[in-house]
Amino acid sequence: MRGNISFASYRYFIIPMEQISLFDIVEEKRKESVNKFFKRLESEKKLTFTLEKRKHILFYNRMVNKNILICKFSRESFETRYQEGEEDIEDFLEPNFPFIFLIIDTERQIILMEIKTNVFSSIEAAKNKLEKCINDVFAISGFEVKLEEISDEDGFWNYVDGATGIYGLTLKMNSPNLFGGYIDTNEMLREINQEYNNTGTSIGITNKKPQIQNVNKDNKKLANAIKYVSGGGGEWTLTAETKNGKRTFRSKHNVKKVSIKHLEESNDKNSINKEIIDSLESVETILIRRKQNEDK
Repeated sequence: MRGNISFASYRYFIIPMEQISLFDIVEEKRKESVNKFFKRLESEKKLTFTLEKRKHILFYNRMVNKNILICKFSRESFETRYQEGEEDIEDFLEPNFPFIFLIIDTERQIILMEIKTNVFSSIEAAKNKLEKCINDVFAISGFEVKLEEISDEDGFWNYVDGATGIYGLTLKMNSPNLFGGYIDTNEMLREINQEYNNTGTSIGITNKKPQIQNVNKDNKKLANAIKYVSGGGGEWTLTAETKNGKRTFRSKHNVKKVSIKHLEESNDKNSINKEIIDSLESVETILIRRKQNEDK
């Protein structure tokens, strides 16, 4: 029996690739594309892609509830095998399809991705390959899918508190399509999007010396932006002076992780389903406010 499985958490954003002037039309097309993708996956049971001349397969496994599904993402590999020949032992390549589990919350646009380096060299490599595969499907509808790490918001502030000075801070934020009115930064990005029809906003501040000021939690606009990015809305990069010299820290290296029991244990499915739901809620830092409001 396998032990618990470790997962890294991501938020997916569905971004229009072409200029669409009316927000309502974008939202309608986005929902239509998402529903079509997941209905196709459930109906066909698997979607096959080719990356770097190797098969990558996204398998539908099962539903946890109406908004949460379990999938497997497999990468074709080849193993050398040996067989009896006429005059000697002969070797041949046998295809193998090791996989990682994916847990997808379609309501909150969260993907929990199993960390298994004997399938993909790193969790970032797995993320990039999954992103490319999904984009093959969504590009047909005129959308791009971006997977962003859900990172530890406290980790950012710990880096700030441990620094003796700040050289620079960069925030890259995706245009909003998820968080609604639950965070001020979302409304700011929506106004920018309506003005410029952009798909992302970058903000950067730098200083040749570690003398940048007002990088603290009391700066409400910055604190809201860090919450937005850490919640999976983009990425942050912090360059600071530390006791070990000049260091650069990135949100993608601080992804939130959870641990879940082996997902194919069929004798205790209710318990596993509850653990999956609890794990998804544990990485959510923004939309949890929506649930609290709905429960009132």
